[in-house]
Amino acid sequence: MATMAVVMMWLGIIVGLVGWVMLVVLAFRTSVLWGVLVLLVPCAAIVFAIMNWAEARKPFLIYICGAVVQIAALPLGFMGAAREVQVTTPTSPVASVRPDAPATVPSPAPEPVTPRVRNLEAPAPAPAHKPGERATPDAQTIAPLPTPRPKQPEPELATNAPAGPAPPAAEKKPVLDFSGFDEPVTVNVARFTRDESRLLNRLVLNLTNQANQVVTEVKMKLTYLDKRGRRLMEWPTFHTVPEGIVGPKAATQFEFPAFGMPRDASRVIVTVQRVQFAGGFEWEVGK
Repeated sequence: MATMAVVMMWLGIIVGLVGWVMLVVLAFRTSVLWGVLVLLVPCAAIVFAIMNWAEARKPFLIYICGAVVQIAALPLGFMGAAREVQVTTPTSPVASVRPDAPATVPSPAPEPVTPRVRNLEAPAPAPAHKPGERATPDAQTIAPLPTPRPKQPEPELATNAPAGPAPPAAEKKPVLDFSGFDEPVTVNVARFTRDESRLLNRLVLNLTNQANQVVTEVKMKLTYLDKRGRRLMEWPTFHTVPEGIVGPKAATQFEFPAFGMPRDASRVIVTVQRVQFAGGFEWEVGK
């Protein structure tokens, strides 16, 4: 099984390398910039294949098949290595006995010695009265009765004691409030610029915060439409600023890269899917 895993691993490497070389050649045919990006940046090959799916579909699928074969070879290799491991248990050494050694007889254990204790108690005194006389009890043998102690009055409980300080009132926890609006944040496109390589396309977005908390991250979906209003492509993206994109009840404008914008796109629709606020608050569509 280990040999099969090695064969599958090498087969996956060869197939993946062939697909990657085909992607690099196709990228250089498209433009020099794309060729350099696919050659040096691993993620650029995936972006190039998505944007040029009609031409790059075959080499990209060959590249993915090679990766799948390599991943499938990993569990086979682990299973083969586990079967080859042999568990050995250490044997306990056995004491050797010489045949000519004299036999040793165990000596009997000594009997326990119980010490004899003399009775040091004094004999009971003989009665002091004569026969026929009535015995009178000795004064020393009669224990005196205990004298009762006077009952002490129980202390009265103080009913007029001053009451302690009142507990502090519970502090109100901050909440996320955007009453009067369906969504806490709205985003729309002010304008966008194009680039020949489609790598430097830019969007200028207007963001309005209708909630009472600071916005730190916005997850959006960009929908590209042509002149007739037909949907060309949808692109999920997000914009994050840990210090805060915009404050509560405020608006801002920022520039955003538009990777993968189709050449025929004439309009962009922005759909807000999830918003994160300062203080751990979060809003998501449908929740």
